[in-house]
Amino acid sequence: FFTGAELPALRDRIATLYQAEFQGFIDLLNDTTKLTAGQKAIENDWGSLNYAFIAALDPQEMKTRGFVFANPALQTPQDYCNKSVGYAKTFLTSISSATSQGHGDLATGYPSAMYVPVLTTYDWCYSLLSDTDKTSIVNAFISAYSVKYKGMNPLTIKISGLDMLANNQASADIHDILGIAAFYNDPFITSAVQAEMYDFFENIWLNRVLVELNYFYKHGTGWHEGSGGYINEGFVNLGIPLAMISSALGNDYIAATPHFFNYPHWG
Repeated sequence: FFTGAELPALRDRIATLYQAEFQGFIDLLNDTTKLTAGQKAIENDWGSLNYAFIAALDPQEMKTRGFVFANPALQTPQDYCNKSVGYAKTFLTSISSATSQGHGDLATGYPSAMYVPVLTTYDWCYSLLSDTDKTSIVNAFISAYSVKYKGMNPLTIKISGLDMLANNQASADIHDILGIAAFYNDPFITSAVQAEMYDFFENIWLNRVLVELNYFYKHGTGWHEGSGGYINEGFVNLGIPLAMISSALGNDYIAATPHFFNYPHWG
């Protein structure tokens, strides 16, 4: 979603535009007893991403911008990464089985989004995770690939029983192949498996999803399932991973895709 070079500007933008909101976010992470019942229900699902995000921003850097970190046990990036990986580990069994996540999970924030949050732990906390933890996360995604995709044709495989991937259901069910975008060229996967997984990822996300979006919606935002909740789900389910992929591959797919960059006009 961002590179290290972008972090100073991101920190400044948060401090300038979202001081009160972000302080409230920090306060909840520092004392989870203050979570509402609704927030508590999704704590486990989004904890890995939330704590990894603070780790990437660096509490010490955010302190210089006026933010307060009241919990003495949560003062450093390492502290937040330790929390993040603790949440991530709870999903590794489900990831290993290529468990489907509901198509509204990312759009609503409700259980059980797992793939993107765990990948943010791996990527944003990479230098602070043990090799054992990194290997466990990578192996879970390799297992998901083996269970669901290995031996299949990436250009014809149906996802959620559907051959078109730009829909609200399949768009959530292809997050399990995103792992290779985070750990490509890392030492925790053999070159052969890495190449195999990347080929599948590239065909699913770049040669199918983006081709569908640029063919059906080349003139701007639209959605074949209608203008109700399904487009909200599909837009988020595809937009968040494509933002991640853009950063990983150094190509701004969001800015180059009319379906995304014309959304303000459509809405």
